[in-house]
Amino acid sequence: MSDPGTTYRTREEVQNMRSKKDPIAGLKAHLLEFNIATEEEIKAFDKSARKYVDEQVKLADASPPPEAKMSILFEDVYVPGSEIPVLRGRIRDDSWSFEKGGFAYK
Repeated sequence: MSDPGTTYRTREEVQNMRSKKDPIAGLKAHLLEFNIATEEEIKAFDKSARKYVDEQVKLADASPPPEAKMSILFEDVYVPGSEIPVLRGRIRDDSWSFEKGGFAYK
C-alpha cells in the first residue's frame, strides 16, 4: 500500500469510512437486499476473483520486464486504426509518429 491512510486522516476517520462507505460492501449489501445473489454466490465469486488475481500476479512475476525503450510509453494506448499521425513530445523538437507496430521517435 502506498499510503496507509493515516498520514492526513485519523484512524477513526479511516475506519468510519471503511465501515460505512466501502463500495464493495455496499454492492454486496445491494445484491443481498434485492435478492440478486446469495451469500454463497458472492463468496464463490470472491474466491474466483481472488484466484484469478493470484494467477495473474504469478504470470506477471514470471514475465520478463518490458524492453527499456521510449516508444513503450505509447503502446496499447490507441485502438488499432485510431492512432494519431504525430504525437508531440515534451519539447518542441521532440515528436513521435505512428508506424506499423508502434510509435517511432522523429
